[in-house]
Formats: sequence, structure tokens, C-alpha cells
Amino acid sequence: MGVVFDVQIVSSRVKRLLDRLGLSDELEYEQYPVYTSDGKTFIRNYYCVRYLVHLDCADEQRSYFHCEPPFRVGGRLVLRRQAISDHRMFLVKNYRFDVEVVRSDVKEAIERAGFTGFYFKELEVV
Repeated sequence: MGVVFDVQIVSSRVKRLLDRLGLSDELEYEQYPVYTSDGKTFIRNYYCVRYLVHLDCADEQRSYFHCEPPFRVGGRLVLRRQAISDHRMFLVKNYRFDVEVVRSDVKEAIERAGFTGFYFKELEVV
């Protein structure tokens, strides 16, 4: 949801929102309890998100990726609407790296709920 990381971690509040939005066919979670540094006191549960929907939906003629020294990365990802269908959260598989995509209605629900720590970038869909 936002910037791509190797692992997407969400709080129980975010998980409840995503469940209320009916995303159980598109996401699954693995629960991780968090304890104090001495390991004795439980703080709360966090969840590792797994995307169940992986799509080859990048328009390979319009999308590109480049990396220039020192560590300057750029690119453009354009998605094919027909390949997306009605999915609301998914991974794009046919790009330089996996990209997590969140449909605008899910993004707006996350923002309305006041959650922080998310970064969204609008993508072109053709």
C-alpha cells in the first residue's frame, strides 16, 4: 500500500479496515505479536500482508524503468485496465520489481480513517 517494500506491515486497525472493505479475496495476513524489549510484556499484534492477486498488467510499451549512478532511479508504470478487471489491491508482476497497487476507493478509505505511514502515487491506466 504505497511505496514498495519487501514486507508490508499493518496494524490491527488497518487490518480491520481492509477486512471491512471486503478485501479477503485479495489479501491474507500473518500475525506477529510485538513484545517489550525484554520479551515479557505483550504490546500489540501487527500483521504481515500477503497479496493474493498477482497481475501481469503493466503496459510494457508505455512503461519503463532506469537506474543511473549514483542510485538515481526513475521510471514510469502504466497499467492496462483490461488486465486489472475489478481487483482493488494487487501486485504488478511484469515490471522491473513488484509494485503494490491500491485502487482509489481503498486509498480514500485509508485516508478518511486517518491512518499515517502510507505513500500513494497516482498511476496511469489505459
